[in-house]
Amino acid sequence: MKKLKTLILLIVFVGLITSAVLVGRSQSAAAFGVGSSSQSFAAISTPSSEEGVNQKELLSKEIQDLFLAKEQELLKPGWLHIVYRTSLRKDVDRGFLTDGVPFPNEYIIEDWYLLDKESYVIKAVTFMRDLDENILQKSVFFDGTWMNTTLNDNMVTGAFKPLIDGGYMTMVLASDTALEKNYPSDINSNQDLTVYEIRAASPDGSSEIFATRLYFDSSGNFVKAVSVLVYKDGTEVVDSETEFLLTENVNDPSDAVMEYLDEVKK
Repeated sequence: MKKLKTLILLIVFVGLITSAVLVGRSQSAAAFGVGSSSQSFAAISTPSSEEGVNQKELLSKEIQDLFLAKEQELLKPGWLHIVYRTSLRKDVDRGFLTDGVPFPNEYIIEDWYLLDKESYVIKAVTFMRDLDENILQKSVFFDGTWMNTTLNDNMVTGAFKPLIDGGYMTMVLASDTALEKNYPSDINSNQDLTVYEIRAASPDGSSEIFATRLYFDSSGNFVKAVSVLVYKDGTEVVDSETEFLLTENVNDPSDAVMEYLDEVKK
């Protein structure tokens, strides 16, 4: 029986990647389906090589500014609560969470972070649920260590601050990626969305381009991330998609979080 080890992607607003130990495979952006893209994109420009360098610098700064604005808004003492839904393409074997339990194609992550005055995480809780709200795995962080109490596994990480960019800025700034800015025609949404597309060569050679699309609404909120395989004939297959459902600063966590923390202390 195949087992793949992974880190849960703990999200602070737009995809904080931190570390809780899970088994299976997950991605920072996940997908609602497989097939050709249903959206049409109007590219701002198709630059030359020199123009492309300048465009990437400008767009990188735009993206970074969006993330920094949200960091200043959200990283403050108290509890930060994040909920997001991930879907993965269904024709890929992703191993098992535990023996006999396959890694789900769709799941919901709920993250709770208690931050100090310098924005370091004091303690945190992550629940992984299926779409019927059944808890698949639970992890807790305190004293510099993540513990997956479902699998009785742990990982020492030390103190950390939430990464509001979710690791996407690393992709944005990588020397082997290109950036484009698009405005999608999305018939399912009344929001004005801006999409920054990070384009790179497919890492496994299965497609011509691996594109990651970062969607921001008109208020600068990061609403979803989509990873797409783009083939030479123009066909697109959505590999993964993550939609951010809720982000809020709260005074107190849910009863479920408090009960879990009390349980872990025993």
